[in-house]
Amino acid sequence: DNSVAATATREIRRIWAESPVPGAEEALIAALLQANGGDPRGALEAYGRVIASAPNFAEAYAQRAAVYYGAGMLLEAIADCEKALALEGRHFDVFAGLGQIYLALGDLAGAERAFEQALQMNPHLSDVKQGLVDIKQLRGRREL
Repeated sequence: DNSVAATATREIRRIWAESPVPGAEEALIAALLQANGGDPRGALEAYGRVIASAPNFAEAYAQRAAVYYGAGMLLEAIADCEKALALEGRHFDVFAGLGQIYLALGDLAGAERAFEQALQMNPHLSDVKQGLVDIKQLRGRREL
């Protein structure tokens, strides 16, 4: 049921955003606002402060990885994804993001693996399903 899946996904994301350190959640929100406000440098600095105060907060690494990706800093994004997954190995959004990074690097096999892992955790991610379709299409074009 898509409605139940959407509710469960929102709840999981809410839980991921709960910090183990008092005050880190508010700092995470402030960093997200900077990122959404078009200030990637400020957001990266803010995420760095969150991570310094809460080094085991997987969501801070996950969100900083997204900013790195948007800034074209793909190796840094991968490193943060790996750190987030070391802390929360079921983070389907990180696997999905990692797939996008691998696509940007032209690593179709890596992207496919990451997307498949995301779908193992949450089979209702339509963007990730589409990513797998896109990979198959890209592979088909490369074989021509």
